[in-house]
Amino acid sequence: GVTPTVWFQDVSRGGRWAVWTPPSWMNRPGFELFDLASNRPSLFVPANGRVRGGFHPLEPRLIVASNERLRTFQITNAPDGRLQLDPSENIPVPDGFQPRTFSFSGNGQRVAVVNTAGKIGVVELNSGRFVEMQASVLISDLAGRASVTGCGGLAMSMDGRWVLAGTEAL
Repeated sequence: GVTPTVWFQDVSRGGRWAVWTPPSWMNRPGFELFDLASNRPSLFVPANGRVRGGFHPLEPRLIVASNERLRTFQITNAPDGRLQLDPSENIPVPDGFQPRTFSFSGNGQRVAVVNTAGKIGVVELNSGRFVEMQASVLISDLAGRASVTGCGGLAMSMDGRWVLAGTEAL
């Protein structure tokens, strides 16, 4: 049989939570959330297409990028003690900007987002302001993990002033 491998993954600050996205060849679109501090069963959340999961750097929130939007979830417990996600809230990106991967600034104030066409934008979370950057990246350059505060080969400086995607500072 085929053995699954970890593809896109993140671990929350403090190491309590982990999330991973199975590779597309597994035909299992969605993401899986783990509570590393207990032996509770993981929570698999199916999706309609490709998603990437990661964590906010300061808050216990799961962030999920999909072709439709960038969403944030609070992780909670179901009445029976199982993991559950509260209803999502959207992180604002322009209509038609289909998020593929993201990375937070270390202070949690900004999030860099790359869309399916390789365009990069930055969202200021307090104001909802979105700024599209002049540069773009090849999606193939974003295959691996680069940041402890996001879900793929994209990193943002602690203060949110610099974005590194692939091998170029933008």
